[in-house]
Amino acid sequence: MYVYRGERRLHSKPSLRIVRACKPWLEAELKAVQPDVVLCLGATAVQSFMGSRFRITRNRGRVFETPWAKAFIVTCHPSAILPMEEGPAAQAYADLVADLKLAHQIATA
Repeated sequence: MYVYRGERRLHSKPSLRIVRACKPWLEAELKAVQPDVVLCLGATAVQSFMGSRFRITRNRGRVFETPWAKAFIVTCHPSAILPMEEGPAAQAYADLVADLKLAHQIATA
């Protein structure tokens, strides 16, 4: 799923049909692996689990208990930070790093 702008290839958000088609496979992987932590990077990832109304901005930094893992954490996708202006990008990057550290702390506890 790519969109081309001139010679640049950009990723595009997968359709809801594709997300739904992949969910059973994803759930089977999680059942097999039984991770302590799931860290969702970006809206598509988290909404495939939690539904289309779930918002990263309202829920990042929180730990949820889910059927997929004891700790379920959401954060922005790193590629979403790249086009941001300097000030907001610095905050988004700090938030991403904090979320990664939180996931690491839980996974190694």
